[in-house]
Amino acid sequence: MLYRRAETMPLFKTCDIERLQGSDYQCSLQQLTDQVYNSIQVENPSGKMTKALVSLIVEKDGSITNVTIEREAVFGNLNDPALTAYVNAAILNGFKDLSFKSSGIHEGENVRVKLQFSQPVGY
Repeated sequence: MLYRRAETMPLFKTCDIERLQGSDYQCSLQQLTDQVYNSIQVENPSGKMTKALVSLIVEKDGSITNVTIEREAVFGNLNDPALTAYVNAAILNGFKDLSFKSSGIHEGENVRVKLQFSQPVGY
């Protein structure tokens, strides 16, 4: 069974963001998006931001599977298929080898949880 919401949502890391202390799930999502954001290197960045809608499954052991881009990043008036392809690949690669500290828990059992969130990208 795949959950969208579990009693205890998966945790990426121990929260080290002071303003999110006590909000473990929100802190986990922020840490995850920050880590992937920092792994994406765009040549000659303009200082602009965009977002892509990403979904993934956190498995019972905390591993990440089925990372997909539900909505690609949009680059304003730029119609650059090469940049879009590069950024999409970089986002997917940013999740490679990542895992969560703990899986979701529902009714005392480790469960699979599907997460969906906006992944910021600088370009």
